[in-house]
Amino acid sequence: MFCNKIDQIFGFGAPPESVKAEGAEAEGKLQVQSILETLKCTGQAFVVFETGDERDLAVRKAKSEGPLQFDGSKLTLSEVNCEPDTVIWSSLTSRERWLVCRILVGIACILVSLILWAACFYLPYAKYMCAFTYAKGKEPGMVIGMVFTILVVAGNQVMYFVCGTVAEGVGFMFTDYVQSLYMVLYCISCVLNVVLDLAITANISYWMLTQQGARSYEGQLLTDMDNYKDIFESYRMQKMLGDQLFRYSFPSCFLLPFILEPVFAIMVPYHLCKLLLRSYRGITGEEAENSLSIFAPMDLGR
Repeated sequence: MFCNKIDQIFGFGAPPESVKAEGAEAEGKLQVQSILETLKCTGQAFVVFETGDERDLAVRKAKSEGPLQFDGSKLTLSEVNCEPDTVIWSSLTSRERWLVCRILVGIACILVSLILWAACFYLPYAKYMCAFTYAKGKEPGMVIGMVFTILVVAGNQVMYFVCGTVAEGVGFMFTDYVQSLYMVLYCISCVLNVVLDLAITANISYWMLTQQGARSYEGQLLTDMDNYKDIFESYRMQKMLGDQLFRYSFPSCFLLPFILEPVFAIMVPYHLCKLLLRSYRGITGEEAENSLSIFAPMDLGR
């Protein structure tokens, strides 16, 4: 043991722990320096002030004294209407002139998703409703109504995820813009969804009423009407469209999503992640906190 210490003093053998720590620290600084030197900057930087008055004073002073000179470059200071935690750093390299193109591509993706959802899920439901025998006043039972409710809820959730993905993929630098675009896209998709639903419902209702021998207020059979406007304005058709719109709104849109979403999007994933975390003792600290983060925060904006 004594000889080993003598050897370490003269530089032989393993270095002492203090020397190891200093060497690791120096090596770490060199690695950080090499990483910083290879970084590519975007030419933009954000300065966070303690108060808004300090920010306004700095902006006025920068405008009055002109651009600052730093390392052969001119630095300008301008006000940005955002909070520091809303900056999306990964989007700072995106080019603004491509934002419109990305938005249009996103809208096209939403339309394609809506068409696929209607073709794969809604049209089979409509086909079954048209094939049903409506003679003698028969109508589909409660199970079909539950299927329709599930289709509406599932379609809204699909549009929710698609609109959120499109808004995040456009490349905005601030989350405020992402949320604003998401609200617009989701509103448009819901309107298109309702229009598509009512269009299919109108055809199903017409088929149902013709099978039942329904007549207009004047006593004319719907099958004998040639004018679509007269068919649409008939009382039976208006009543069925109103009932379908009510079923689409409640409970499919305004009740079930707000009951199921916190359960299956927040509580159940959180409980499963907690159980998995308890079975892995090596996961601690920040890694453990990230594993318990909410998978899909409840979207109160809708």
